[in-house]
Amino acid sequence: MPPIFTQTYGLSLLMFGFFIAVALLAGIYMFREEAKTTGCDPQRIDSLCVWMLIAAILGARLFYFVNNPDALAGGVLELFRIWNGGVSLAGGAAVAAAVGFGYSRAYKMPMLRTLDAFAPAVAIGQVFVWMGCFFSGFCRQLPANPARDAAAVVNKFDAVAQVQLHPKALFIAAGHFAIFGILLLAKQRRRFNGQTFWLYVLLFTTLAVAVGILSESSTATSVLGLSPAVIIYAALATVAATALLVLRRRGKKRNGANFAHPDGGGG
Repeated sequence: MPPIFTQTYGLSLLMFGFFIAVALLAGIYMFREEAKTTGCDPQRIDSLCVWMLIAAILGARLFYFVNNPDALAGGVLELFRIWNGGVSLAGGAAVAAAVGFGYSRAYKMPMLRTLDAFAPAVAIGQVFVWMGCFFSGFCRQLPANPARDAAAVVNKFDAVAQVQLHPKALFIAAGHFAIFGILLLAKQRRRFNGQTFWLYVLLFTTLAVAVGILSESSTATSVLGLSPAVIIYAALATVAATALLVLRRRGKKRNGANFAHPDGGGG
């Protein structure tokens, strides 16, 4: 049974669910605050947050039941019993992203500026998601023998005992918090629309590559001993770095005309 954060009137709030809720609230708050600095319409941002929140919840539940059809044994109404647990973070993120993109296009919101405001929100949300993953016990990969494994290489697999040497989830949470801090510092020198978003993608994928390499066993079957996931993240990091260079050069050629201050203009 997953750890329970609190229980009242027969309903239980799981530890992971609590941290997911905190992640959503922190993300929405940061999204709204950052939107003010990028010149986005606050009312549109509020509406966008509501639709993306609904989409994230529905997507997370639907994808969970697609992957775990036995969980519907209690009937279709089980889909709405969120307090019983069972979510797919990937499904929630995918559906929320699709709805967010569609909403932005439908109301002609400035895409790059909206993404710039969204990036720090995602970063801080990831911090709480991974903290929840650790404290709920889903990702708590501690050494089976601390005395023996204390001096081992961080996050490397023990080929004999097959145990994780350190709490990877907390390290990832710390990494996302560092990314969040870097984004806040970098936005002070934002020179073109899309800079904060693509910087986030670059930092996120770099972190994912590092975690992937340190977490995998040496027997991983792929190019240069790297898993497909690590290779994909590395490719995305290259795309992000290229996008930053292209947008920076384009901004210089336009003499800053493409850069949108909070008082309007730009894309």
